[in-house]
Amino acid sequence: MDPTDPLCIVPARGTSPGLPKKHFKQLAGKPVLAHTVETALSCPGIEEVLVTTEDEALAELAREHGARVPFLRPERLATDALLHEVVAHAVEEMRAERPVTAATPIVVLQPNVPFRRVADVETAIERFRDGHEAVISVAEERRFFWQARDDGASATGDDGSDADDGVGVGGDAGSGENHGAGRLEPRFDERALRADLEPFYRETGSINVTSTALLERGTRVGEAPGYVVTDRLSSLAIDGVVDLWLAERLAQGPRVVFRVDGGGGRGLGHVSRCLTLAAELERTLRAAPTFVCRADYPAGVAAIRDAGREVQVVDPDERDPLAPVTAMDPDLVFLDVLDTDPERVRQLHRTAAAVVNLEDLAGGPESADLVVNALYEPELVEGGDNHLAGAEYFVLREEFRDRPLEVPETAEHGLLTFGGSDPAGLSALAVAAVAGDGREYRLVRGPDFDDADLDDALAGAPNVAAVTDPEMGAVMEWADFAVCSGGRTAYELAATGTPTLVLAQNDREHERMAALGERGVVGYLGDGRGMSAGALRTAVDDLAADRERRRELAERAREFVDGAGTRRILDAVHEALLG
Repeated sequence: MDPTDPLCIVPARGTSPGLPKKHFKQLAGKPVLAHTVETALSCPGIEEVLVTTEDEALAELAREHGARVPFLRPERLATDALLHEVVAHAVEEMRAERPVTAATPIVVLQPNVPFRRVADVETAIERFRDGHEAVISVAEERRFFWQARDDGASATGDDGSDADDGVGVGGDAGSGENHGAGRLEPRFDERALRADLEPFYRETGSINVTSTALLERGTRVGEAPGYVVTDRLSSLAIDGVVDLWLAERLAQGPRVVFRVDGGGGRGLGHVSRCLTLAAELERTLRAAPTFVCRADYPAGVAAIRDAGREVQVVDPDERDPLAPVTAMDPDLVFLDVLDTDPERVRQLHRTAAAVVNLEDLAGGPESADLVVNALYEPELVEGGDNHLAGAEYFVLREEFRDRPLEVPETAEHGLLTFGGSDPAGLSALAVAAVAGDGREYRLVRGPDFDDADLDDALAGAPNVAAVTDPEMGAVMEWADFAVCSGGRTAYELAATGTPTLVLAQNDREHERMAALGERGVVGYLGDGRGMSAGALRTAVDDLAADRERRRELAERAREFVDGAGTRRILDAVHEALLG
């Protein structure tokens, strides 16, 4: 094991004065301790999680959820020891198993903070490696703080807290002590809007990355630590029964509604995108999203139900298509219906905690919290600070991730795909262009195709096999190159590193694909509605014969769509919801 690999330690006592046996308590179907262990194991770079405890029953519980407990704490560290002493003991015990040096990030995650985010742990480790002796997690507070003038109040500094409970979000109120005998003085200069107050940072106890050098000096934080600002959910600590009750409600997740239509002339890309976001929201925010769809898009409704999601189908003649969404009293709404009505979005925004518009260039974005236009580069979008534009926000399904980048000497397999409905009839054009050219093709025939010209073209092209509803990731891996229209499939092909020629089906596609063509991400051939079969045949032959061009397209495409768009969008949503 490399000495720069993190050593993750979770200090957990078997009992606690604030809430006895709290690490055993059930939260969202699993013990409180298990949430921290599982989060740690989800962090890239953390290979194992060490739980240090004096309690054999808690040790066994930790093992059941994937942690290692190779020793029990000695009696001297079982009750009132300070946290840095517990961590230092665990580090010394582990030296017999792995190298631990000054460069080793010692990641301390307190077990009573169940909702910390993997991304925050990763950031803390990165900042330690950037040169900080220690990094702590903090919550930003902009409030009217007062301080007692008398000397009776005490403050805990580094390691002044219980060994396993850290510096959390309070405990239960009502300790019985009278703290109101003295006078207060303000910690603010003047009354102002809360957003204009000087921020203070409260140590949360959720994350601490420290070093052996600090532990040897009798501390785990030091005098000037680096820090990671976490949101309110991530900083919630369970120190008493009220905290546990609150955590139970938060574990249910926010009410999330997707308003989306798919199928017909619109294709299923919108639905696919929302299903991908829904799965990630379920994983990260414990949400169980509901979908609202119009009845005249049955293919989209069927796809959502096939994915096991709840769907409410509304009449297409509904006077206010967002009324069913508002009636659900949602915390978070995603609108994936192309151009939105500004007044209806404004009304929805008054009732929902956050509204996110996906691919919207109409009037609604001005009232949304976030607008994501991944198919348009920033220079093509006239938006405000709430706009997230460009391929870095493209939502990529799992099947298109982490594909090997291979560019064969000869291109023998071609993929032809033009969306779920192909309104411009480009499939028939493409089949006619490649008929009998000596290569093997697969044409993806969408669920809403009804094209007699395509049937005629296929009859004259024995080298083209039409497939319906294939596993697209596998088909793209099979293909040496592709010809497609300018929708989401072009971005999915880019993510897989498939060299691609693009024909636009409409003016919108033309605008964005022309920009990608200029950047060398795709071979853009222009508006397909004016393309001849002969011209397309020449373009395909040229690409198939030019390995160097195929390699350049593949490499630029993979750089262009890096697969992290879903995470970037949900990070922004997280910020909009939780601060």
